[in-house]
Amino acid sequence: MTRQIPFIDIHTHLFNGRYLPLHGILRSWGVPRLTARALTVLLVPLVGKSRFEYGPQSDDNQDDVIAALEDGTVGRIHRTILKRLEKAMRKSAKSSLDDQSHAENLQDMMLALEDLYGQYVNEKNTFTLSSNLLIQKSSEPDDTSDEPSELLEQLDEILMPAFLDAAHHAEGNGYFEGHDHGHDPHSADADLDGFGNKAFPAQQAGTLLKMLIFFLSMFLSERNRYRALQRDYARNKPADGYDPEHLISLLPDMRRAYERVIDGSPKKPYFSASTQVARTVSLSKETDGVIIPFGTVDPFRGHGWKTNVRHAQNLGVTHFKIYPPMGFRPISRLHDSEDPIFAPIELSPAPEYREYVKQIKVKNEPETERAMADIIRYFSENDLGLFTHCTPLGFEAREGFGVNCHPAFWASAMEEYAATDLRLCLGHGGGATNVDFGGWLAEEEDWPKTMAYRGLLMCRTYRNVYMGLGYLIPLLKSAGRDKILKRLRSVFKQEDPALRGGHAIKTKLIFGTDWSMPQMIGETRSFLNVFLEFFEHPDFQNPELCISDAPELIMSGNAKAYLGID
Repeated sequence: MTRQIPFIDIHTHLFNGRYLPLHGILRSWGVPRLTARALTVLLVPLVGKSRFEYGPQSDDNQDDVIAALEDGTVGRIHRTILKRLEKAMRKSAKSSLDDQSHAENLQDMMLALEDLYGQYVNEKNTFTLSSNLLIQKSSEPDDTSDEPSELLEQLDEILMPAFLDAAHHAEGNGYFEGHDHGHDPHSADADLDGFGNKAFPAQQAGTLLKMLIFFLSMFLSERNRYRALQRDYARNKPADGYDPEHLISLLPDMRRAYERVIDGSPKKPYFSASTQVARTVSLSKETDGVIIPFGTVDPFRGHGWKTNVRHAQNLGVTHFKIYPPMGFRPISRLHDSEDPIFAPIELSPAPEYREYVKQIKVKNEPETERAMADIIRYFSENDLGLFTHCTPLGFEAREGFGVNCHPAFWASAMEEYAATDLRLCLGHGGGATNVDFGGWLAEEEDWPKTMAYRGLLMCRTYRNVYMGLGYLIPLLKSAGRDKILKRLRSVFKQEDPALRGGHAIKTKLIFGTDWSMPQMIGETRSFLNVFLEFFEHPDFQNPELCISDAPELIMSGNAKAYLGID
């Protein structure tokens, strides 16, 4: 029977769609300008908001959203989005005579629907869109029957082709690449039963599903997101299993980045960076500290980064998320040294990764370079922690920007700015992507070229550098799991001479999931079990290897060391 171990999840996200520049994200995925803007107008008002001045009972009931995410099928998720939109339209219509904001909100939604109708439905002549008629239908009493209302059917005819087109443009984007584990799309007919659109190209089903999961998960209020994560960890928990001791809530600060690289003015997120951290601190207090809140730091804010950091410090926050794929790097040049940490960066020559190769030589703008120098020195001198995205793929303001998070740039900055005691966690463990020859999945000859390997060299060299192991999706499939875990055992056993000495790797790796990224919803307990089963290997009972304490260190001890908690 697998031994259960108390654990901390170093990598979770309890923010929602009001914290993200959704419009900019859609544009960065290649979604056409008008479609991205219309979808943002329609989807952001559906996002829940916890009223922290009142008790948890004040949050809207979002059990339908959580159930749809747990079901994980295209049709269930699509229907839930449509029903939420119908509900929001009816609410705005009923309140529009008494509240100008509701009238304006309804008008914005109607204009967005008209834009999407003109692009995706008009030529089909299945129905004629009339804003006046839609407003009239929105004002009708709620339909309590099981059959979809006429309004819901028309929303389906407008939204499904828009979602399909968005998925088509996002196909192949780095955010979705390699995330092939998880809920398999069911047949279109069964999935979309009761709605007008019943067919979509099979090759787009995976991206469509992941995109819809992303949208729907962002509807949950902060409290409901925490509840959904608790339910995820409770799924199939054994009788002697544990709930997480702590969940680390990482925040984004992406608005400035998308304003810089997306043509046209993207619609801004609802909450400012300072409001985001204050709300996360409120959520943490409600959980008696189970949630540990992180702040954010963004060099694109110029000198303003320090204002946000000090505001968070005043709220008791000591650790912060930073996201180089937004378009900056810790330092523009590699440190001049023979140490393999600073060797020239090599990336795959495959044509699909040419943008990443091009970005290697792109330097920070002077103002950003100065801001990063100030940030790194300030965090080192004040013993504040940074958590950085560390895999080439993910949210990139522009394709290729993922190379900015390469560990070699972090090590170079720490050396150049005399900040070798910087408290740093490299998220995702460097990843397992083909951009850098496969990361943890690389062939033996390519393994030293990967971000993962450079990150391990940093962990061995620097006292306060750690590596998170969140969202290594191949661990959820047998082929990838076997290869990664074999390599991980090799690292623990110090089979590679370059990784010997210095700080033991077993004292630097930290468990995490990266919930609620699309492939992690519904899989957190399974991801946890991969590690627990891994620690059953005889190597961890072999006294000669001196790694019997590795399980407890990786599941909680190293996280506590990085966080500075007992």
